Amino acid sequence: MIIGIIADIHGNLPALEATLAQMPETDSLLLAGDIAGRAHELVEAFRIIDERHMIYVQGNHEEAAVNFYTLFGGNPALSSAISRIKETPYRRDMVIDGARILLAHGSPENPKNEYIYPEYPHFGRFATLGFDYIILGHTHVPMVIRSHSVTIINPGSVGEPEAKYPHPSYCLLDTRTGDARIRYVTAYVEKKRLKYITPFRWSRYSVGAARPVSSG
Repeated sequence: MIIGIIADIHGNLPALEATLAQMPETDSLLLAGDIAGRAHELVEAFRIIDERHMIYVQGNHEEAAVNFYTLFGGNPALSSAISRIKETPYRRDMVIDGARILLAHGSPENPKNEYIYPEYPHFGRFATLGFDYIILGHTHVPMVIRSHSVTIINPGSVGEPEAKYPHPSYCLLDTRTGDARIRYVTAYVEKKRLKYITPFRWSRYSVGAARPVSSG
């Protein structure tokens, strides 16, 4: 099976549409959280999610959307979307085509808030969790890391790509071969670019074009 993987839409519907338009046909589509920008974009985002039968988790920005709705309210359709967000887990464990997959926004242990970057020193412990693939988002940094029996994938960001390479990114995973590849939507240039990737890493990731990181 071919699995499409995206993350971090941040309410950027044109970027999401451009990403899905470029993505080849897939058998399954996974979304690793941060669907929302502000609350009002959720209704249309969920329409697209449902049309494409995405399997999704929520990220930390969904909490911001709930808070926005709590403060400012909205129409009945938005109320339904907010209720749906509240019921969405931060992590899902699943089996697709025999592959054991963990889908989370941050990390397996802290699926809401932890940042897992390519230089994370403890990828080896992920191999003890019983999964073939661990799919994460949150950092906006694309990566494919292979550690022992597990492959850790971050597809990068759809809605807020890195400042020096302003194209949405996604990943295609072939469960038969285990091949996982990051692809960029080069036909789309995003003006709302990520201005920081946590302050302590900005100097590293603000110089030159972003690159997917792979480790054998």
